[in-house]
Amino acid sequence: EGIIGSWDSHFVHNPKVMVINNTFHMWYTGHKGTNGNRNFKIGHATSTDGSAWTKDANNPVLTVGSAGTWENSWICIGDVVYAGTKYHMWYSGCDTLSTWVKIGHATSTDGLTWTKDQANPVLIAEGSGSWEYTRVELPSVLFDGAKYHMWYSGGKTPWKIGHATSTDGINWTKDTENPVLSSGLSGTWDSWSVAGMSVLSSGIKYKMWYFGSKLDVSTCIGYAEKPQE
Repeated sequence: EGIIGSWDSHFVHNPKVMVINNTFHMWYTGHKGTNGNRNFKIGHATSTDGSAWTKDANNPVLTVGSAGTWENSWICIGDVVYAGTKYHMWYSGCDTLSTWVKIGHATSTDGLTWTKDQANPVLIAEGSGSWEYTRVELPSVLFDGAKYHMWYSGGKTPWKIGHATSTDGINWTKDTENPVLSSGLSGTWDSWSVAGMSVLSSGIKYKMWYFGSKLDVSTCIGYAEKPQE
C-alpha cells in the first residue's frame, strides 16, 4: 500500500510481473479507498530480486478516462505481453453511467509510458440474454508468434470464462464455443462462479489456473488444461 492519501493508499492487488533485462517489472492495480470503486488505477514497480520493490515515481502509469468515456469510473490491470517490438497491456474499465465493464488496450515501447488505443474498448459484452451480460474483464493474454489468445471473465454472477483470438491485439474474434469454462456441477467447490484466470502455454497444452466458488462460500483456486491446436 502507498502512504496515506496517495493514489494506492487503500490497497494494491492483481500484480502482473515480467523480467526485462534482469529486472523484475510489476504492473498492479491500486486504490485510494474513497468514492466506492471509482479510484482504481494502474501502477508500476521494479525489483532486482522479486522481493524488494520500488514504485515508479510517475505512478499511476495508466489512469481513468475523461468524463463521458467508457472508462471514466475505474480501470484494472489485466495482462501485459511483450510481442517483438513493444509491450501490450489489456485492462478492464468501467464508466459511471452504464456501469458496463469492457476491455481496453494500450501499448508502450518501454513498459513505463503507455498510449491507450484509439480503437478502445477492444472487447465488449454482448448484453442482456448473453452469458457475458454486461461484463467482460480480467483478461489473460498469450502471444504464440502469430496470434494473440485472450481468456476473459464474463457475466456478473455467476461468472464464466470466455476465449477470443486476434492477429493484432486490437480486433478480437470471440470463440464460437464460448464460454470455454463454466461453473462446476451443483454442490462442487466451483458450482457458483469461475473467473480470474491465469493461462500459460507448455507448447503442447494451455494450462489455466482460475478461482471458483460455491454460493456464499470462500473462493478457491482450480486448474484446467486444453491441448494446443
